[in-house]
Amino acid sequence: MKSKLFCKRFLFVVLLIMLTSSFFYPSTRETKKGSEKSMKLVSASSSDFNNLLEVMTYNIRHARGLDGSVDLNRITTVIEDSGAEIVGLQEVDRFHIRSNMVDQIEEIADRLNMHWAFVPSVQFSFMEYGNAILSRYPIVNTEMIYLANDIEDRSAILVDIETPLGIIKIINVHFGLTFEEKESQITQILLHIQNIEQPIIIMGDFNMTSDNTLMQDLAHLWQSSRTDSPTVLSGLEIDYIFANNGLLILDSWTIESDASDHLPVVAEISAIQMY
Repeated sequence: MKSKLFCKRFLFVVLLIMLTSSFFYPSTRETKKGSEKSMKLVSASSSDFNNLLEVMTYNIRHARGLDGSVDLNRITTVIEDSGAEIVGLQEVDRFHIRSNMVDQIEEIADRLNMHWAFVPSVQFSFMEYGNAILSRYPIVNTEMIYLANDIEDRSAILVDIETPLGIIKIINVHFGLTFEEKESQITQILLHIQNIEQPIIIMGDFNMTSDNTLMQDLAHLWQSSRTDSPTVLSGLEIDYIFANNGLLILDSWTIESDASDHLPVVAEISAIQMY
């Protein structure tokens, strides 16, 4: 049994290294904005990072706060006050009885005047539950990635966003609970993005802490938001933002709130080009 587990673990590490070998930061590639070259990226040695981008990941638990009440206004206020320009939301309801039949992502986007995209993980008739992305910049493409699971249906959302830093790929994930699910789902994501050359961000609820071997493998090849602060009511840090392909995380932090059982994680990101 130990030999079998070791072999499986070894193969996963090899696959992770192979799939992310083209993602090492810093990148020497150019990014594109439509048919034109994006604005010039700052030098790696520059202390003056312009064109900063703030991104957030936030598991909103269908807007059910620590007091047990569903209050979408609290979630919207947290996002608005954060100043984040791109936001990945997990556990979003659309037309669900438990959250007053509200289309939560459209309500938030309308109030904040942001673009939005959504993919369901679970559907019950007209009711949906899944992951969403909000953006102050145009979302030019949206894709659903179905994630294999053993316990609960899972999916990830991948979008292309036309930002001041050029086109950036954003993947918002909500991984499963068991080690086997998470290992399979991370592998699926990496396979899906193995040929992507644009700057890329993966963020979401990873359902594991930084000492998990899967997270250690990922953090070895991608830059992580690591706040060293709890992001969920249990006191664990399980919500992260990862960047690669020429993106640099300058800082990251959590925001205190009782609007959900998770705290939002925000990262300040710039682009970097080696000459």
